[in-house]
Amino acid sequence: MKFKILLMLLGTTLFLKAQQPVAPINIVTDEYFGQKVDDPYRYLEDMKDSTVVNWFKGQGDYTNQVLSLVNGSDAKTKQFEEFADIFSFTFWQMGHPDYQSIRQKEKSLD
Repeated sequence: MKFKILLMLLGTTLFLKAQQPVAPINIVTDEYFGQKVDDPYRYLEDMKDSTVVNWFKGQGDYTNQVLSLVNGSDAKTKQFEEFADIFSFTFWQMGHPDYQSIRQKEKSLD
């Protein structure tokens, strides 16, 4: 039974990997102290480039596709959000000096 589950997960992973957007290699060369350094993904720092923005959107879509295949992912997300709310509230109640001002800012964003 465990072997069948492993094969199923592996097959799903391989299927989804084929659909994952691949960032093209675009080498940018910098020189530091006389040493040339190639960075094939430096261009990904330029968020004004439509190619970069589209790649990030593709990654987000791919991530959502993978997460949608997880059984019970909506329930797990809700549990995580509830836990995060409890944790952040507990943290601030532990005596953070800016507790009141930060809570007021959070309320103003709602």
